[in-house]
Amino acid sequence: PPPPIPAPAPSPPPLQWRLMGTMANPAGQRLVVLTHSNEQQTVVAEPGVQLDGGYEVTAVTADAVRLLYPPLQTEVVIPIPPPQAADR
Repeated sequence: PPPPIPAPAPSPPPLQWRLMGTMANPAGQRLVVLTHSNEQQTVVAEPGVQLDGGYEVTAVTADAVRLLYPPLQTEVVIPIPPPQAADR
């Protein structure tokens, strides 16, 4: 008989979060806001924030939000598009 087919490697659950937008607070600090696919939850992405679904925000850079799914040590990246130039 043929050898058994190996089980697929475990994978993290589907990411239910997406970029909603960015803004600046009164002090000028840039904030990155994520929204859940149910559109009923929003969160300011900061390192250490725990998201529903088991993901954790590990870093926020100029061009991405980096998430980690700790049980599998899997990193997921949500890209942040460059800011649009103001209309002149």
